[in-house]
Amino acid sequence: MNSDFKSLRRKLGIVTLLLACAFAACWMASVDNHHDVCISRGRQTFEVFTSINGQITWSHISAPDSVNVNLGWTPYAYTPHQAVEWSWRSCEFGMGKILVGDARLATGESLFVPYWSIVLPLTLLSAWLLLGQPRAKLSKSVA
Repeated sequence: MNSDFKSLRRKLGIVTLLLACAFAACWMASVDNHHDVCISRGRQTFEVFTSINGQITWSHISAPDSVNVNLGWTPYAYTPHQAVEWSWRSCEFGMGKILVGDARLATGESLFVPYWSIVLPLTLLSAWLLLGQPRAKLSKSVA
């Protein structure tokens, strides 16, 4: 059994299975809860990752230097005042432009990705890596 997991293929299979499980857990948590991570990329630029309703939303928010951006973010909750200027959605995927803040002077672009589109390929890849038989090595024949 120990020798089965020495190959790179098996190790990658375990890693992809763990990633699939982590994303599946986030998926289940996002059904009832709302989680945010806000990363400052400078004084007026932010990256916000949101997990809600079975999807991950990535938003890039920026504002002119003359605008004081207050996203209302604390370590426990990110609650911006935002409005959607335009959006496109299809099969739970989507993108859009948002206006952020009370004065709507900060703008952002958002990308929506459903968790199933991450979990399913990772699970299939993991199953193929772990359960599939490695190719037999071809022997070179000397003529």
